[in-house]
Amino acid sequence: MSSLLVFIGKPAVGKSTLISVALSTHVHVDVMPFVTKYENKPGNSVSHEHTLLGYNDMYKHLDKELKSSRPIVLELGTNHSDLNVTHLKHLSLKHEVTIFLCTASIETSRKRAIERNNNMNQKALEERLSRDFPNSHTPLFANASLDFIILDMEKPLADNIKELQKHI
Repeated sequence: MSSLLVFIGKPAVGKSTLISVALSTHVHVDVMPFVTKYENKPGNSVSHEHTLLGYNDMYKHLDKELKSSRPIVLELGTNHSDLNVTHLKHLSLKHEVTIFLCTASIETSRKRAIERNNNMNQKALEERLSRDFPNSHTPLFANASLDFIILDMEKPLADNIKELQKHI
């Protein structure tokens, strides 16, 4: 049975950093390249319909990756929580799935996004930062009988690595 570690959180919360430092030997599947291929122009926001296409492309790719016995890390944003919960529930029937909800304040995430100097559309960034995460997701996971671990990404990286190691 292959294992899947899922990291969900707002932009610039620290998911990619944690994954690159703590799980560098795992196959890393990030939803962003699948979504951004539907951008009309770089830096523009992607429509709701197009982000759904990107997520569906990503899940098709993930199904192929899960046929190997290698451990896989999936990095998701906070979009399409219903879709993600449905897919993760289905995947948990065949694979060992561990879900981490990565949280930090809006101010911390905004500061990290600015420090990264990413070219994300400012309006899209603010919309994504203002989402009520993880509160929007936790009832969905509970209803689907999917367990999750909340990681406080305001803590030092070393602390989150130790917390991660407890669960994998």
